Amino acid sequence: MKTGTLSEYAAHAAVSPAYVTKLKKQGRIVLVKQDGRELVNFDATDRLVANTADLARARNGANAKPDREPTAPAPEEPPAGAAALTGGGGGAAGVDAVFRKAQAQERVFSAKKAELEFKRLSGELLEKAGVERTVFNMFRLLRDHAFQAPQRAAVRVMTMSDPREIENVISEELRKAFDGWDEKMAERLAARSAP
Repeated sequence: MKTGTLSEYAAHAAVSPAYVTKLKKQGRIVLVKQDGRELVNFDATDRLVANTADLARARNGANAKPDREPTAPAPEEPPAGAAALTGGGGGAAGVDAVFRKAQAQERVFSAKKAELEFKRLSGELLEKAGVERTVFNMFRLLRDHAFQAPQRAAVRVMTMSDPREIENVISEELRKAFDGWDEKMAERLAARSAP
């Protein structure tokens, strides 16, 4: 187990001493007692800093406000074997609390991801791109049917002079176009929902 002072750890990790001090305030430095001195356990601290990078980033600004006193994590009883994992020493309870919180968040995320995947596979959840493509195709089909109505109506109204008769023919052709679209949509939806 390689140990050293905070300055030596800063040189080891290729970071500034101020950053190491910040890590210590956050409870992310694993300290061990050797010959009555508190020294940094380099290997355990490297693992801890790497494993808590995202959680620490979320808390980085917590102590930066001048109108508040710096906050320290509440001391908690470490679980069995925690001292062995963190190399013992000061701040182990805070480190374990950070680990437990990270593990709980990871479990929640995994559960939500699995639930979404199950809903997608069971057909309760649809992909946005597929829905957009289907809606676009449905309206394109409706447009095509609607644009065919004037062509069919034009042939029928050529010899007519009564505006009401012309209006009735155009309405009838539009109704046929929409009915044709309804039938095609019903066929497509039935084909998609069939197992």
